[in-house]
Amino acid sequence: MEVIYFSKEKPTEGCRFLKAVRQKASGRRIVAISDVEEFKGELAGKRRKGRIAIIVASDEQALIDIYFARSFLGGVSSILVLPDHEKLTAALAFRIRPDYTFPADAGVGAITSAVNDILREEEWGYVPPGDFAGPRVVTPPARFVPGGGQKAANF
Repeated sequence: MEVIYFSKEKPTEGCRFLKAVRQKASGRRIVAISDVEEFKGELAGKRRKGRIAIIVASDEQALIDIYFARSFLGGVSSILVLPDHEKLTAALAFRIRPDYTFPADAGVGAITSAVNDILREEEWGYVPPGDFAGPRVVTPPARFVPGGGQKAANF
């Protein structure tokens, strides 16, 4: 199992999410990347099962960059941490189709729980869905659902 951690802010040892992931996925190769092109290259270079992509989008631009790299996430288990609670941000995140989506204030426990779930599924022989097969959890958190019967923006 290999973990690819992406954040446009230079991932350092002090980063709370990276620190928690290192603790949960000890003994596994962890690659921390801050450049989106390097992230795409890492995903494209080794298409195989047994990989987790943890994406921390610190702002909307990072989320847009990941949106354009979403084709590389096919067959890779992924966790996406959103920069805010805006409806358009949630709609864009839904189009990226990660396995797990969290707001930035979700806390380290939620992220490590998702990593643990993915690691457990890997041990059981779960194979991630192919390109655009859809997320395992298709209902976003209630605070991301557009109100008043409106439909989400179609990107």
